[in-house]
Amino acid sequence: MLKTITDDSFLKKLFNRKYKTNIVVRECDLERLPFAKKVEYAFYRISGFHFDKARLTIQYWDDINRITSIFKKYNICDYKIQRDYNGKSTPGLIDIYFEKGDFNNDFFRDILTKHYGYELAKNDMLSVCLFYAIEAETEITLFHLYDDRGFREYSYVF
Repeated sequence: MLKTITDDSFLKKLFNRKYKTNIVVRECDLERLPFAKKVEYAFYRISGFHFDKARLTIQYWDDINRITSIFKKYNICDYKIQRDYNGKSTPGLIDIYFEKGDFNNDFFRDILTKHYGYELAKNDMLSVCLFYAIEAETEITLFHLYDDRGFREYSYVF
């Protein structure tokens, strides 16, 4: 099986730790950081990875127009709504793909701010959960930014 960030079954197995070898798991506990430092730490940790391809998956429990307005603000046009949020417990799902060199740091910092600020009841935030997958020559890394407490990093090393 070819392992790639476009393969949902591979990412799900990586996320659920179904692979027993070639895996590195790292947990980043951000609870003791103030809000601004949480955002900056996650931003610098994740944006520092060099990649060939990347995929940002956004699970959302919010109005789709609020999310797509952020996309318009940063000229993010290449996204796909995989599932709409129906107002119940099942979240909506959006995928955005990036190639090397077209990653928008301002957009990523803004979406991290809105993600981490939601749990802290800050104004103008979004109810989202972020999954960021990076494909490089020697590894695939998946970041799960689950709430204001931190994130997990799962790397599959070739």
